[in-house]
Amino acid sequence: MTYRFITDPGHGWLEVPMAELVKLEIAHTISQHSYMSRDGKMAYLEEDCDAPRFNDAKGEPVDIDTVDQAQTFVRTLPHYQCPDYVDPDPPKPYRSGGEIFAGKEPSDSEQREALRLKIEAEQGTEEAEARHLTDAGGAAA
Repeated sequence: MTYRFITDPGHGWLEVPMAELVKLEIAHTISQHSYMSRDGKMAYLEEDCDAPRFNDAKGEPVDIDTVDQAQTFVRTLPHYQCPDYVDPDPPKPYRSGGEIFAGKEPSDSEQREALRLKIEAEQGTEEAEARHLTDAGGAAA
């Protein structure tokens, strides 16, 4: 995707779909130095702090098409506000038992309970398989 970088003689803004900021989980980190379209679908990220934050979140260089304007419409837009539907404190990933999870990290007691349930489920599966073999006339292990 190619992004428009809109400039006037004093400053510049990177035009980015709001949905992409949400997807990258950075919508809540954008400053009020940026702007947004009146319909809330586009963000115009300020070139010095918010646009680099977007580039970092992308993790790869973005293609930019620069649009120079003597007077840009961007300055007439409302200042950026994080949309209401965005969680301002998104869950952080955490590692447990070699796996990565999103959400609130469970307490020690919650982890023990989850492990107990997992073991019970595995034992139940083994018992069910043994019953199935017995019912089918096979030898149970």
